[in-house]
Amino acid sequence: AQQDGKIALQDMNAAQWAQLSAQLPLRGWAAQIARQSEWVGHDEQEIVLKLELRSIEDMQAKNKVNTVLNEYFGKALRLKIEYGRTGSDTAHAKEQAAFKALQQKAEQSVAADPFIKELQEQFGAQVVKGSILAHSRSVT
Repeated sequence: AQQDGKIALQDMNAAQWAQLSAQLPLRGWAAQIARQSEWVGHDEQEIVLKLELRSIEDMQAKNKVNTVLNEYFGKALRLKIEYGRTGSDTAHAKEQAAFKALQQKAEQSVAADPFIKELQEQFGAQVVKGSILAHSRSVT
């Protein structure tokens, strides 16, 4: 169930967390904790996230994330962070995968471009590895 466009705590899952965590009003390391964490689960008093990275700023940033989540869900919850390897269910991992796909598309587009092919055939031109950069603004 959604209220005011918000996802209810009981409906939150890893995919929805990846989407929500990228939109939370956080900055600095607090934003990175949200964006680079995976949703592990919750109960009525606690939210559990998994984070691969540690920082000396974890406690202060965790408190900020906790406050924002309390405001988002409209209830007092405790945020618990487990440390361990994360996979593809983080906002950061999804953004990286989308950018990688965009980069591959850009490289394929250049390789297939008739003008580039003509330059290669007539003048022995080569595309310098790493010189093709996808436009990140295209990533949604």
